[in-house]
Amino acid sequence: MEDVIDEVRTGASYRDVAAKFNLEDFELEAVIRPHLRPPAFRKAQPADPQRESLI
Repeated sequence: MEDVIDEVRTGASYRDVAAKFNLEDFELEAVIRPHLRPPAFRKAQPADPQRESLI
């Protein structure tokens, strides 16, 4: 399955990769999902003291 991941990394479309390796969409997703980079988290903003004192 490394060949599939390499194809995706080179920029080939998912549809082309699925067709080349005779995979269904859900099968391709199952192969590549563990290799996708998770979205970056935003840095925490300092708390606004006025918003916290609403009680």
